Amino acid sequence: MTSGTPTRRQILKGGLFAAGAGLLAPLVDAAPALAYSADSVASRVFEFNGQLHFVDRSANSALEHHWQNQGSSTFEYRLHANRSAGGRVVGLRWAAVNQAHAFARDDYGNVTHWWQDPGSPTWNDETPTGLILGDPTAAVFQDTLYLLARDQGNFLSVNTQTPGGSWTASSRISETNGWLTGSPVAVVFNGQLHVFGVGWDNTVFHAWRGGTGGWGCDRIDSVTLFRPAVVAAHNQLHVFIRNNQGELEHRWQNAGGGGWGKDTLYGSTIIGGPTATVLNGVIYVFARSYSGNDLLQWSDNVGWTIMTNRHGYLVDEPTAATVFNQLQIFGKGGPWGSIHATLEHYWDLGGNKWEPSAL
Repeated sequence: MTSGTPTRRQILKGGLFAAGAGLLAPLVDAAPALAYSADSVASRVFEFNGQLHFVDRSANSALEHHWQNQGSSTFEYRLHANRSAGGRVVGLRWAAVNQAHAFARDDYGNVTHWWQDPGSPTWNDETPTGLILGDPTAAVFQDTLYLLARDQGNFLSVNTQTPGGSWTASSRISETNGWLTGSPVAVVFNGQLHVFGVGWDNTVFHAWRGGTGGWGCDRIDSVTLFRPAVVAAHNQLHVFIRNNQGELEHRWQNAGGGGWGKDTLYGSTIIGGPTATVLNGVIYVFARSYSGNDLLQWSDNVGWTIMTNRHGYLVDEPTAATVFNQLQIFGKGGPWGSIHATLEHYWDLGGNKWEPSAL
């Protein structure tokens, strides 16, 4: 495995965070306990071994890995160039084997799989399956690792691995009918694994399965060209998309299934797909403003409210997650007047604004 000496970058500290008309309670100085779940879904931002991790594709198509120890104000950084990352990289913690796992499409369209043991400076790697289209995602459901991707026939393709076992051969979810055009995302909710993506008619497809049996599949009649953001909260599934008017649209379904509720979160048009996470029972949704300059935030703590918590410019879709009982956001951008975009980290330390820092 190719690796280098970790470099350390100082991260600025922030304070209280405003959400609409109210304030979140400030966090105590003591580091909060980690909240690991046996089920997890892949993201560019995740928690593993008492650390905050961010994975991405570097400029030379390597696995770019940043991590921060809980309670630290610095990040460490390393590139792993043994196998290429040709698209979006996502990672997660597999609790049953106590490892971090990451996935991406390589430069040739194959899936690259990396995994890392606690404290190891390097990642192991392999190619577990054949050619795919778009970017893969992954989830841990009932201690089994699921690799989910759009195959070359535009079906949802699934590979699984149990602790200590090998990858199964790819299986197609026939209910997806070969009409996927977007990359999938996943969430575990109410004893089921749920997968969402964009279909050929730009509506949102939804596939799900429980612990046994086959897959169910339906469509959500919302139109989008971008990867949706999905979270579980309030005993409901919540899906957020950029609709064809450029607005942030919200769909939700109760735990028992049934129809999908719908509303539009007014306040601004957005660019690209949104990102969402849940902290202390409150849903937070983030997206780039239409000008590409601001990071917009919606939250549902007192009804849906909107605020702008970052000024400058953003060049990609941000990623939000809840780690160390804090909101964590990563994105690429910079202040007005700069000519180069840098990786930035925003986080809530319980203050009245978000503070950005370049990694």
